[in-house]
Amino acid sequence: MRYFQGKGYSKKFVSNFYGVIKKLESDPVINIVDYPDVICKACPHLKNDKCMKRLDSEEKVKKKDEEIMDILGLKPNQKIKAEATKKLVEEKLESLRKTCKDCEWKKFCIFQKE
Repeated sequence: MRYFQGKGYSKKFVSNFYGVIKKLESDPVINIVDYPDVICKACPHLKNDKCMKRLDSEEKVKKKDEEIMDILGLKPNQKIKAEATKKLVEEKLESLRKTCKDCEWKKFCIFQKE
């Protein structure tokens, strides 16, 4: 979320994403999930709780989520404070960057330019 710029998305998705970021600033307890979350719910490509952007999108999203949870040491249904996840991301930044090699948003991402 730290690197979200709102480029290339629908207005509804961007508005929702910024709303989620605002909520996270109060450091709530969040539930780690392995299915479409509150951010995904506003995506125009989400149909029947699956990413339908391309034929292989759902599989790619699930694989990426698993990879990131593994790097961060998180499990589905785990509860964790938002600030603690932020610290995990900072600690694992280099490993997380490696997951971005085939990301379609790479050209917009300041995460890759730090």
